[in-house]
Amino acid sequence: MSTIHLEQDEKEVLVVRKSLFVFILQTLGFLFLAILVPKLLSFVTTHYIAVSFEGAADFIPAFLRATWYLFIWVFYFLRLTDFFLDMWIVTNKRIVDVNQRGLFSRNIATLSLDKIEDVTVDVNGIFPTFLGYGTISVQTAGEEREFTMYTAASPMPAKEVIMRLYSEERTRVQSVKVVQ
Repeated sequence: MSTIHLEQDEKEVLVVRKSLFVFILQTLGFLFLAILVPKLLSFVTTHYIAVSFEGAADFIPAFLRATWYLFIWVFYFLRLTDFFLDMWIVTNKRIVDVNQRGLFSRNIATLSLDKIEDVTVDVNGIFPTFLGYGTISVQTAGEEREFTMYTAASPMPAKEVIMRLYSEERTRVQSVKVVQ
């Protein structure tokens, strides 16, 4: 299920992904652009500009439409890739942030649970509130960057799991005794 190598006594507890609702809205936006722009250009060129393509130039409207659909498909495929490959993998020892950037670039960062300073959930608006998505931010104690996932699905339960695991890890680390 996960794309990371787990240590010997490490267990995957939670996988946090982006909201399916936000992805569906983006898909509808791409469909709207794919349908609206060619129709709008066709309307403008026939009613206001009076451009006609005849003879050897007869292929130009079909070529422009095909080019537009190609660009829409490429950008949609980039969003699809980002949706499916961006995730947080929360284990009993760490958080792994898998961030897909484009088709051929992936950034994987790891944060130990004992370095967590604060976990923040930000849910703004009617749709995020009712549909249960928002931004999760994990602030670290060190120089490492802040871990942030935008439009994360179920951010409040994810925060509770991370805080519970942090508490367990902190208790485990504090209970280690030094023997001389």
